[in-house]
Parts: sequence; structure tokens; C-alpha cells
Amino acid sequence: MLKKIVKILLGILAVLLPFLASSLMSKYSPYFNGNGFGVYIAICLVYTLLSALVLFFMMDKALPRQLLYGGVFLFFLGACIASIFGLGAPDLSIVMLQHPEREHFRYLMLSLALVLFVVAVFLIIKDKWDVLSKGDKWIVFFFIAGIIEMCWEFYHHYYYPENLQLWMDQGKKADEFVQHYDNFSLLRFGAIGRLFQYTLVAWLSYILLRYHHIKAWSFFPLLLFCFVGIFSAVFIFLNGLVFPQNLQILFMFFIPGLPFILLYWLGVALLSKPIRNISGI
Repeated sequence: MLKKIVKILLGILAVLLPFLASSLMSKYSPYFNGNGFGVYIAICLVYTLLSALVLFFMMDKALPRQLLYGGVFLFFLGACIASIFGLGAPDLSIVMLQHPEREHFRYLMLSLALVLFVVAVFLIIKDKWDVLSKGDKWIVFFFIAGIIEMCWEFYHHYYYPENLQLWMDQGKKADEFVQHYDNFSLLRFGAIGRLFQYTLVAWLSYILLRYHHIKAWSFFPLLLFCFVGIFSAVFIFLNGLVFPQNLQILFMFFIPGLPFILLYWLGVALLSKPIRNISGI
């Protein structure tokens, strides 16, 4: 009984861990004058090791190997996202040119998260492939489409400082660059990507629920957040980033870290639920 309680508490801690850590890490963000970049990276590494310790005591080692490894890769998305959230919001002004390494680090971490996401989802789908219906196998299309959009997006924004410098070298105003670099057409492409990504998370969660690898109380919050993410993607596709006052929260679901957070929570749900010997329903 005590072991079960401890495992539940560790699961709750794991859900909140990236947010708690990023709040503490933000004090050492290199965006604040006087904070060294090396110190921030060291703190990120310490957090990764501590989260690995939580993972060791929390995870269900009886999971099939591919599901176990997939869940572990999803879990370490949390370390990537905490390091990004700890940085704070990007400064898209001319000040960015003084420290382009900050935004380079942000998108390197997102790219690392993308690699973890690709490996994890591949392993999970591979484990369930033989028992998936023909309809469920279409999840691969959403998987590939989501990857393509993220690859483009991260590459595009990694070079934001360099392209801002080129823009200014042409004698153009820095405050007009954002509208040029992330114009409405590119926002629409990003919105289509979010549509694929949130649909993928919801679909993958449903597959794992059907085969009893996660619990319903883990699935339904994930599904709700995915629906909000899909609504946000459709809204941005139609209207861009012009939100009514009561819908400002939708912008949060457009940032690239949100699909990764949901995947992280899916990893926590997968690793913390004891396996049952049920082949499917």
C-alpha cells in the first residue's frame, strides 16, 4: 500500500516537475544581465539528472520493452521543455543580435525534443503495429506530417537572428521584420502543423487507452488539451494571431513546446501505470 502511495505521489510530482523546475531555472536565465550561459546549461543538466532519478522510482519496469523505451524518451521531453520555459519569452527586438546564442539554444533544445518525440512515437507505434486496425495505421500520416512541419519551423526560427541582421543591413526597420519573417502564409503552415501534432497526441493517447496502457483519468485531460490545441490551430489558420481578449490563452497552444508537454504527460501516464495482461479491446 505504501509503495502504491509513493508511486502515485511521484507521478503527480512528475506531471508538475517541468513547470516547477522552469520557475526555479528562470532566475538563472541568460536573458537577465549577469547570468552566465554556462551556469544555465549546468542547471539544465542537473535538472535532467534529478528527473531521471524520479523516473527510476516511478516507472513500471514490467512494460513491454518498446513501450518502456518509448515512454522513457517521452519523459525526457520534460527536461527539454523545462530548459526552454526557463529561458523565458524570446526578445524579438534588435537586442537579440547582441546574444543570438540564446535563441539558438532555444531551438537546439526544441530540435532535441523533436528527436526524442520521433524515436518515442516510432517505438510505441511499432510495438502496437500488428494489432492496429487499418484505420489506426493512418496515424503514421499525421506522425510524418507533424515531423515535417516541426523540422521546417525549428530550422526557420533558428536563423531568426541572422535573417534579422540581413534585413537591417538592407536598411529596413527592425520592428517590421516580425511581420515579414512570420507572415500570414507561414502562420497558416504552422497552424496546419499544430493540427497534425495535436491530432497525433490525441490519437496515440486513445490507442494506449484502448490497450490499457494508460488510465482514463490520464486520457481525458490530454484529450481536452488536444481539442483546445486543435481549436487554436483552426482559429490561427483563419485569423492569424489576432485574438479577442477572452481567447488570448489560445496563443499558448500555438507555441511549439505545448505539444511536447502533452507528449511528456503521456509518457508519465504510460510509465506510471501498472501493466495488465490484456491484449486489447
